[in-house]
Amino acid sequence: MSYIEPCCCDRQLPVLLRERRTAFFQTNGDVTVQKFMGAVGFMAGQPSELWLMIPQVDIPLLRTLRQWFQRGWISSLHLLTQENQEKMVMGELGEAALATTPAECTAGVVDYAHDPLVIDGLLAFIGTEDVVAIQGAMLTQVDFSLSLYAASFGPRPKYFDVPGGKVRMMLEPVISKMRIKRA
Repeated sequence: MSYIEPCCCDRQLPVLLRERRTAFFQTNGDVTVQKFMGAVGFMAGQPSELWLMIPQVDIPLLRTLRQWFQRGWISSLHLLTQENQEKMVMGELGEAALATTPAECTAGVVDYAHDPLVIDGLLAFIGTEDVVAIQGAMLTQVDFSLSLYAASFGPRPKYFDVPGGKVRMMLEPVISKMRIKRA
């Protein structure tokens, strides 16, 4: 198992994932979701679809996501939180950004849902050719607790588009919750 320090996350994590494709690593609770986004966001290609399951979002994270939209780095966001934070999400990402139908979810918008069973995190970038996903504690603030992660990187056809693909399997619980929200 590898150890990732916050100072080296941008360099170490992409190298680790390119070498191993699937990796397990740990941090001391000092790597935030924004750091992970910066480290692996470019690996799937841009623009990409962003899937984020996180217990709670905060204003700095939502502003980071808005900036990524504005720069064209992400084309859509599928966001699942533990508690209803729709007002905050709408306030920062704009009412027009919230999807109301499945067809809108691919049109550069935010698809948001909440579920009380969200206790951990998942960050996935789905590009046209590659995908990258990290599963574990998605922190908005440093908390200095031991955090364990699993991550995968690979070609979209093999890792996401087929049933049983590594990243597809990591995302299945989130996809199910988003479908239930729309039903």
